[in-house]
Amino acid sequence: MKLFTKSQLIVSASLILLLTLSKSTFSYEFNINAEYLFSDKKGKYTTAKGNVYFKSEDAEVYSHSLTVNEEIKVITADGIVVFKQNDKQIEGNSLWYDYENEKYYFHQPKGWVKVEGISENIYFKSKILQGSKQKITLTKGSFNTCGPQCREEYNISASHINIYPNNKIVARNVFFYVSKHKLFYTPFFIQSFKESERKNIPIYGYNKSEGFYIKSNYPYVESLTLTGIFIFNYMSKKGIGYGIDNNYTLSKLGKGKIYYYTNKEKNTNFTTNNYNLQQSLNIGKSVT
Repeated sequence: MKLFTKSQLIVSASLILLLTLSKSTFSYEFNINAEYLFSDKKGKYTTAKGNVYFKSEDAEVYSHSLTVNEEIKVITADGIVVFKQNDKQIEGNSLWYDYENEKYYFHQPKGWVKVEGISENIYFKSKILQGSKQKITLTKGSFNTCGPQCREEYNISASHINIYPNNKIVARNVFFYVSKHKLFYTPFFIQSFKESERKNIPIYGYNKSEGFYIKSNYPYVESLTLTGIFIFNYMSKKGIGYGIDNNYTLSKLGKGKIYYYTNKEKNTNFTTNNYNLQQSLNIGKSVT
């Protein structure tokens, strides 16, 4: 067993890892910074201890101790472990990371991930997490969009949660909580991040002005000449809002729109009414 002092650490770590990995078909370059670094005689295992910092092209890991198995391209870390990539950060008790295939496994994790289509991050925690660039799977977990500071105010808990950062969230056995109270249960839940796919799916979230909210649009009529949507929103700070959004086409006049939305604001006790009436005109040869 070889032991490197702190002054030799950074250079030694780079040499050991880069020389060993260059023998394979693919080249993996990374650095380790720590108080102590150990390596076996064959150079297959490298262990770092004390304020460990691992950095590769795709990820960063902070931990108390970390072991690199260069033969199977796997990193294991224990203690308080922080894993960072461009679009996510995860903290947990232990980490298993396959840096060749970019797959990872966490015990007792919490963290956040940036997703396409919404401005807020998805914040989560669970007992077990399995992840890759395409998907994060949570077992017995919860998530929200307002961070740990409002977890007691609202969260969505489920036995199984799949987060696809470029697409959607899919969850099973789901409970919705507001101020630690169960609001309702659903056996299956899908939340798309794509605007074009949200028409019939309730939107759940949080912001400072509205608080926790559930916003839903339900089609009540749909034909070639008329579409009608009923709007129903619940906001923990502003109360309940509802209305209609109708779009129609008349053969002689053309396209039109009737929109109405009302909300008696919980925080001010004032009622806000929004109206929008639109009507286009088809002006043809018969009009002078």
